[in-house]
Amino acid sequence: MVWDNDEHTAIRYDYNLGWTWEEFREAGKVALEMMATTNHSVHVIANFADRAFPPMGALGRFKTAQESLPKQTVVVVVGGGAFINALVSTYTGLYRHHINNLMVAKSLQDARTKIAHLSGRSG
Repeated sequence: MVWDNDEHTAIRYDYNLGWTWEEFREAGKVALEMMATTNHSVHVIANFADRAFPPMGALGRFKTAQESLPKQTVVVVVGGGAFINALVSTYTGLYRHHINNLMVAKSLQDARTKIAHLSGRSG
């Protein structure tokens, strides 16, 4: 997990094969600490490598994690293939109140463009 840009408007989580819920929980704590160092909105890029599937219980854990973020934070999901896309679709169907805080991008550059737009920058 790193700042994705010099303006600190996006934090990028890179999910790789075999990641765990403990890693996810610890990264979430660090992300909130990072967000607290800014005086502007910070969005999240969830960058899934191929076959970086979540462990069991993903929908509920993702919901809890999203609810811990500031209300204006948008999560942009990129990568992971058909499984992650199906998971996002199921998530938005179950938790409609989160639909405005979740986007899907076709690539990491597309995610960055969406974040730039949300942050009021061109890019």
